[in-house]
Amino acid sequence: MASNDIQGLQVSEYCRQIGVRVPEDMAIVGVDDDDLLCNLARPSLSSVVLPGERLGYDAAGMLEQLLMGNRLKESHRELPPVKLRVRQSSDIQAISDSDVAQAVRFIRDHAAEPIRVSDVLKAVPTSRRSLERRFRKLLQRGVWEEIRRVHFDLAKALLVDTDLPMSRIAECSGFTDSRQLSIVFRQSSGLTPTGWRQQFRPR
Repeated sequence: MASNDIQGLQVSEYCRQIGVRVPEDMAIVGVDDDDLLCNLARPSLSSVVLPGERLGYDAAGMLEQLLMGNRLKESHRELPPVKLRVRQSSDIQAISDSDVAQAVRFIRDHAAEPIRVSDVLKAVPTSRRSLERRFRKLLQRGVWEEIRRVHFDLAKALLVDTDLPMSRIAECSGFTDSRQLSIVFRQSSGLTPTGWRQQFRPR
């Protein structure tokens, strides 16, 4: 993972020069989601989308407090990224285990559906115990955790990029209903889905 898209592009170019295949041998992810830089890379560069407007608003608010002679209540503030914009440079072919790669691809291809671990096992002919062990070795999470993570990421993207109501967001991101969506959001981010939309949607 590069600290920004410029470095990600440089790493991608260096890999091309020395014969390291992207993403087959190494996946690359940048930060900033600069469309120009990301699409200049070959293959195109995946990148972390930062909450730029929210960063600006928060920085302006902190500056205002300083100009008024007030002391800041906190020396720094952390904001989570909005999402990962997936492009070719982080395609799951970079996963060395073919069964795990196939399972992850199935989960991502069915991100909008309420799939379960049993559905993944029907698509990947291996035992649950074996697949779980290999998932944790390569991805540091289990199969169900990967399903929930993909659903959660899709829901975050829909909240930021669309005007869909919560019931449709839940339906389109693999959750059974808006109540389950709200529970998962609180557990994973500390925010409600509405709070996430208000905080990270461009104004």
